[in-house]
Amino acid sequence: MQLRIWPLVGVLVVSCGEAREHPLQPGTDASHGLFLVPDSQRAIVDREFQIAIHGGGVLGGGVLEGIEDRFDPFTVRVGGHQRNLLEPEVSDGEARVGVRLPESGNATIAFSTKPRSVLWGDGKPALLSQHVKALFFVADVDLAAPIPSAAMTYRFGLELEIVPLIDPVPLIPGEQLPLQVRYGGPELAGARIDVQHQDPTSVADSELVFRGETDDAGAVILDVEKPGRYLATVIHGPLGTGPSRELHRAVLSFVIGDVK
Repeated sequence: MQLRIWPLVGVLVVSCGEAREHPLQPGTDASHGLFLVPDSQRAIVDREFQIAIHGGGVLGGGVLEGIEDRFDPFTVRVGGHQRNLLEPEVSDGEARVGVRLPESGNATIAFSTKPRSVLWGDGKPALLSQHVKALFFVADVDLAAPIPSAAMTYRFGLELEIVPLIDPVPLIPGEQLPLQVRYGGPELAGARIDVQHQDPTSVADSELVFRGETDDAGAVILDVEKPGRYLATVIHGPLGTGPSRELHRAVLSFVIGDVK
């Protein structure tokens, strides 16, 4: 079946008149990252599904009311099918992207931002690019349970990417999830991964449940002990010298357990 996607009309909202021509806005803390939060863990086939763009260093961050970044095309993948979406829109004061998916399965949505200038921890500027992925389940009318999909372990091709080595969507608490970090394609050893967890009964509070460095294969093992939403984050760089040095931030979000 050919994957058809009906995106919402995309409107990029910027915070100042020059941002469209000059997306590099100095003075932004690099810890203030972007991540995606689906309105529910289950999308329903052929029904509109909304995904909010959140900002902040922790899962309790709020839905964006405007968009300062510029985006490479949002991409959605269900199984082996992949299509590009439009840029997000701001609807009712919140930055969102909307899709309709015509077939069931485990799905990934991802995007990268264009680089813009931020202040790194040393107080000097760097060009930050953000690479964001979220995993969720597309159910049919029978609301079948998700089954493991090898396609969820494929790379999207983001410059910096956290790749689950097994499909996390069907996991249950008590199991383990190996995660691999890749930069420019190859595995990235020695990268620090932070993983936050948000309890399904909470809408704001989150806790750090894992912090570790990748091994020679670019991998770590996450013990999945609780149901809820997880957010894995890795920052690579700065790379190079001067104001044009590069900084990359990647996140991967997913839900463990039947969280609506």
